[in-house]
Amino acid sequence: MKDLLSKGMITAVAALAITLFVHPAPVSAADFDLTIWHTNLTAGQTGTAKITVHTETSGSNTVVTFTYVQGSGRPGLGIDEIGIQTTAGFFALPSGWSDTGAGNEDGFGNFGLTAKKPGGNDLVGITFTLNGIVSPTQFVAHVRFGTGCSGWVSNTGSNDFSSTPLPECGGTTVPEPSSILLLGSGLVALGVFGRRWLRY
Repeated sequence: MKDLLSKGMITAVAALAITLFVHPAPVSAADFDLTIWHTNLTAGQTGTAKITVHTETSGSNTVVTFTYVQGSGRPGLGIDEIGIQTTAGFFALPSGWSDTGAGNEDGFGNFGLTAKKPGGNDLVGITFTLNGIVSPTQFVAHVRFGTGCSGWVSNTGSNDFSSTPLPECGGTTVPEPSSILLLGSGLVALGVFGRRWLRY
């Protein structure tokens, strides 16, 4: 009888071990949209452009992935700086990226972890692995749009659009109604006086 109980217990323990090995702990994942811009671009130029951030656990670490989504905004050339609000350190960085420690990111406040890739041309699936299981919720990224034209975007803070973008961004502001009225009045006056001048 004891032998049967012992065999039964061994079988149960073995089955439990196999179950735990085949079915590891569930993955914890979250998604964030970075849509708050601080930039030389106007609201019309950024349009619906954003960066999505996906976080998930991987073993004993946390994986954070940044992706630029153009939407109705400008085409991006690359993401070259990121910030993550966490006290964890980097376990692994994408090729060409360097850990730049904690830092203040252009009006969005201090981030515990930042990284740079000067001249970076990656836009999709830029993946950083953090030490330990953490749950960051605040992120920032710097997007290059062209020579001298770039912008920061985050999911924290408030939009700070420019009313007059840099010439390097290639954009022109939409004229205000009063400017259009003034231009129209000038053209009408020019037409009236021009006709009188031609008569004489």
